[in-house]
Amino acid sequence: MLTENNIKDFQEKGYTVLINALNEDELRALHEEADLLSNHLMTEGYDIIHDLGCIVEPWTCSYLTFEDENYKTDCEEYQKLRDSILDWDNEGALISKLILYKYGAWASQLMATEDVYLLNEQYIIKPPSVFGSSQFAWHRDSDYYEDKRHRQEPTVACWTALDDVNKLNGTVELVDFENNSFLLEVPAGSVLFMSHRLLHHSRSNRNPQKFRRAYMAQFSRRPLVHYDKPQDMPLASRCVALAVKCLQ
Repeated sequence: MLTENNIKDFQEKGYTVLINALNEDELRALHEEADLLSNHLMTEGYDIIHDLGCIVEPWTCSYLTFEDENYKTDCEEYQKLRDSILDWDNEGALISKLILYKYGAWASQLMATEDVYLLNEQYIIKPPSVFGSSQFAWHRDSDYYEDKRHRQEPTVACWTALDDVNKLNGTVELVDFENNSFLLEVPAGSVLFMSHRLLHHSRSNRNPQKFRRAYMAQFSRRPLVHYDKPQDMPLASRCVALAVKCLQ
């Protein structure tokens, strides 16, 4: 669990870091899944940088097939499909529990609420520098919402280093709420927790040989929905992305 200092830093600065937050099995599972999905896309002819902007989403990368959108809100359906990506050695089940229990508990602490919903998840895959530039511009996560009402909703992003990250290979740089700059340099398995209001960007991977992989899950206090859709529609058809309630 996070310490009182972690929570205080998050509230006052907009971020906190937990070093070596994942155990070896959790890190290995996410690392393998990142490679599996990115290799699938490259085999299908996609350019990770130019076609996908270095973003690989488990639910939109065409690896999974599903008949309806119930996985967006139904916990059991989400787990069943999510666990099917890595279906050997029980790695898949490990990942869904990691997301809904461990990450969810961290988000619950940081947002001071028992009700926490998985909002989005993605891998950020930066190929070696020979493949091109892979930087992300300065932004706040809330900037990406078209509806300004969503920008006011508190969310927590759990940016997880799957490789050691540093200035060379495209780590995160941020400016906190106190206007201090911070460059993230941590070992694989560490997590940077960011507020939706935190200004940050990431540099290009300038390592000529190695990929730089990260996993990011985002959580909200309640389901984020499209306000222009009828209230009697199923939540899965109205939610902005995912709205899977985390497990305590």
